[in-house]
Amino acid sequence: MKTAEKRKYRATAILDLRGREESAEDLAETLKGEIEALQGEIGEVSHLGTLDFARTPDRRFASGNYVQIEFSAAGLKPAALQDRVRLNKAIDRVLVERVID
Repeated sequence: MKTAEKRKYRATAILDLRGREESAEDLAETLKGEIEALQGEIGEVSHLGTLDFARTPDRRFASGNYVQIEFSAAGLKPAALQDRVRLNKAIDRVLVERVID
């Protein structure tokens, strides 16, 4: 039986650190744990720092802390990762892109 080929992905997350004791590194570890729970293998992690939003519906949340995680997984649907982190209020948004070599 043929095993599924691993594909490379990049997850870009916006972290909401307002009023939280956790650091961006702690929340990145949480996100890495969610990826590993979906049988993903973590690659490079980049902390991009705090960036201002071009537009925001909430004036009190005009910027966010960005983190990018590169990983590989077989048969992962990006929506599965978004569903796993949807209830975590500290992770505002996650964009998962497939990286083509």
